[in-house]
Amino acid sequence: MSQIKLVHSGGNGVIISAPSSNPASDVNLKLPQADGSAGQLLKTDGSGNLSFATVGVTDGNALSQFSDVVQTSEYDTSNTSFQDTGFGKSIIPSASSSRVLVIAHLSVGGWGDEDRRYETALYRGSVSDSNMIAKTLGGNYKTGNSSSYSYDSQTYVYIDTPATTSSTVYRIGLRSVDGTTVRLFGGSGNTSRFGTMFVQEIKG
Repeated sequence: MSQIKLVHSGGNGVIISAPSSNPASDVNLKLPQADGSAGQLLKTDGSGNLSFATVGVTDGNALSQFSDVVQTSEYDTSNTSFQDTGFGKSIIPSASSSRVLVIAHLSVGGWGDEDRRYETALYRGSVSDSNMIAKTLGGNYKTGNSSSYSYDSQTYVYIDTPATTSSTVYRIGLRSVDGTTVRLFGGSGNTSRFGTMFVQEIKG
């Protein structure tokens, strides 16, 4: 088995050996013309051409940029149609093939009637039926009285494929199912009810 030995001036060296089994044909590997950046590794294109790459960022499916936001203000409505709560987060995908992971945790409530049902929805873009990604119902029906309250937490976990490199915003819509007042809570501090949203690009 053939070997190449690169000898140090001190006498020892580094040995590059041929494969232990006979290849089906000659293997021709072409080195890059220049050195890569710190932390990069050599990769092959499958045709013997070697280049430097940052594994986990430019290769394969990898988590990339991320951003999050906290809902700091409350939003009330008694409208039975979905309303834009003003709670959302935008992201600019670096490639049209990227996916976006959206995680939203909401604090919602309703009061003032025995029917105090609310519905939230996740949208890509403006709050309209054509942009709706998912929705969730909560609250109570035919329980309590005009002094009763309902509180709920709702969570969305969704992987979207926006197929764009333009700014993409994900929003939360809210509606009252029964026409009573419902609320998307917001605030700060340990004693406040508030929502959070997290968006992250997944390169693919």
